[in-house]
Amino acid sequence: MSKKISLTIVMFLLLFSWIALYQWGNISIGAYAPYENTPPTRRPPLGTWQRHLNDFFCRKPMNHSLSYVLIAIALGFTIYAIWKLYRHKDILWTTLLKLSLGNLALVVLSAVAVLYLPTSVEIRLLKPQGQYRPGYEFTYEYIVLDIVMCSLWVYYNFKVVRRSLRTESNAINASLTEPEKRRQG
Repeated sequence: MSKKISLTIVMFLLLFSWIALYQWGNISIGAYAPYENTPPTRRPPLGTWQRHLNDFFCRKPMNHSLSYVLIAIALGFTIYAIWKLYRHKDILWTTLLKLSLGNLALVVLSAVAVLYLPTSVEIRLLKPQGQYRPGYEFTYEYIVLDIVMCSLWVYYNFKVVRRSLRTESNAINASLTEPEKRRQG
């Protein structure tokens, strides 16, 4: 496969992974605003922390806040990798490929993990329609899952970029002659 085709595939995969991250953030924000679609009579009273938090995540632009944060982190790692690795194209493209696969892994693994949360199983199998009462007592598992998965994703991205920078440094050192190595210290 030619380098132009592989570059195009990596760039489309990276773009697709950003779109998937954005959409996943929009879907999972529902755990932060569990009373969004309930009638006002079933919502917590005004002045309680549940109502404040729910109303905070229901309003624009906060209803997209998780998506904005995810995209900002993904773009930050990508721009940093491009800035540091632009001279070594092969290392850069493999780094971008790993970052995009990490983005997609976050979305897929989070979606699969949500299916196996105890609350999800209880709601799908045990509760008859209409008996589900929304609230943070049902969504805290989703929020904890978001925090854990996003933390692992940031750690993975950090390790990918760090390892790529180390590989680039080793490639530079391997290409230097002995007198150049002595001059650099």
